[in-house]
Amino acid sequence: MRSNFLIKILIPALILCSLAACAPRTVIRILPPEIKLRVSKQEMEPGHVLRVNADSPDCQLTLIAQAWGQTTRLLPVSNEPTCYEGFLGVPLDTLPGPGTVTINAFSHQGQKIRTINIAIQVLPRQPFKTVRLSIRGFGKYDFATESARMAAVRKQAGTGAGPRLTPFIWPVKGRITEIFGVKRIYNQGMKSWFHGGIDIAVLGGTPIIVPADGCVVLAEPFTAHGNSVLIDHGYGVITTYLHLRKLLVRNGEMVKRGGIIGEVGTTGSSTGNHLHFQINVNGIKVDPYDFLESLKKTP
Repeated sequence: MRSNFLIKILIPALILCSLAACAPRTVIRILPPEIKLRVSKQEMEPGHVLRVNADSPDCQLTLIAQAWGQTTRLLPVSNEPTCYEGFLGVPLDTLPGPGTVTINAFSHQGQKIRTINIAIQVLPRQPFKTVRLSIRGFGKYDFATESARMAAVRKQAGTGAGPRLTPFIWPVKGRITEIFGVKRIYNQGMKSWFHGGIDIAVLGGTPIIVPADGCVVLAEPFTAHGNSVLIDHGYGVITTYLHLRKLLVRNGEMVKRGGIIGEVGTTGSSTGNHLHFQINVNGIKVDPYDFLESLKKTP
């Protein structure tokens, strides 16, 4: 009786299991989405900004770019959901030679699906001139503490997406009295550093225009930098305005391109009415001309 059960039931079942195990299996492989990358330049000097764009039919990707000690996210452009955009600044002290921008792509579930490397050649930096300045009472200014405060604000901001950033409009129209990257030596060597923006000489009280949409992340008086404003434009891009006579915005205020944020002045460590205009990308100081709509040396 027991042997009949084994023959009729168990043995056919074992045969079926064996056949199933030997049958070819269908493997479904999910291929990563197509990603097309574009960069604004293949060769560039230190102190400039690299713009990276990616196109993909998958609008839920997370794209992380890494280069020159920075890690930044390529964010979807609000009016082009299949296009991602990000910026990387090349620090002024970057040595010339071949460089690599690495893009890591992650699915919406957090799985790494692709790594793409882009070769960028860093060119030798053009020599900057040296300027010697003498400012009365310079020793009383605590530049280090104020700069650290601004750096902390920049680090916390600059992560949101938005419309395309470039081109910016000029914050004021005037004469450029100092360009980006000039080495400044103050009061016979008391302090020295590279100029991180451009200085635009203009009459005191001239309205300062917002170059692109953003959010005010700092608007307050400082001893050395004078009345100061920082605006977060998203994508890691922060603009800075120093030495204002009057502040006309507050922290957290949303501002539109063409709006007014303050008036030109000469507050803080300043030798006359002017606007110090600066752009940081992921905390790196870059030449503002990379973002301004005109590449002429005078607006």
